[in-house]
Amino acid sequence: MFALHDPDALQSVLDVFETPMFAAERATRASPFRILCINKAHERTSGLTNAGIRGRSPHDLLPADQADLVASRYATCADTNAPLRYREVLHLQTGVFSWDTTIQPVFTGDQRQRILGTALQLPATPKKHNTDLAFDDIRFFSAQAVFQLTQVSSYLEALASGDGKEHDSVRYAEAIVGICRSIDRALSDIRVLAERE
Repeated sequence: MFALHDPDALQSVLDVFETPMFAAERATRASPFRILCINKAHERTSGLTNAGIRGRSPHDLLPADQADLVASRYATCADTNAPLRYREVLHLQTGVFSWDTTIQPVFTGDQRQRILGTALQLPATPKKHNTDLAFDDIRFFSAQAVFQLTQVSSYLEALASGDGKEHDSVRYAEAIVGICRSIDRALSDIRVLAERE
């Protein structure tokens, strides 16, 4: 579902979510990441539009130091095949935004590397109660579990299509096992946080 080739179709999928979301991709490891789309929630929050940023790289949209950091995080996520969560302040053309960002690698089945992100805008007041922090963590772990379940679906669809070679099937199965362990861990973390509150 998140591996769709058509950016308009991918945007339609992301528009279902009320959380600001975005997708970026690079054709190969040597290529720069480029924005595929943002959802309507992201457009409302950031003031950016798909037409204005689609196909552009972080270096087209941000000051050089911020763009280097964003591109580095995208590459780390894609290269390690592991989610990242971080807080960032970005100077966009529409203003300065503070985000609690989570990015996830997306399985594409070819050499393309795609990341999918959620960007929760941080409030102007930095102090939060413990309950607010716990809910932030629960939102993060829940989003992580949802993305990972989608990845399992993508791997299973690739296996079911029969397009891959036998060694690909083993690689897909190993990936599914790893993702299932990650989902179990995320759900366990949610349970621990819920029991604390």
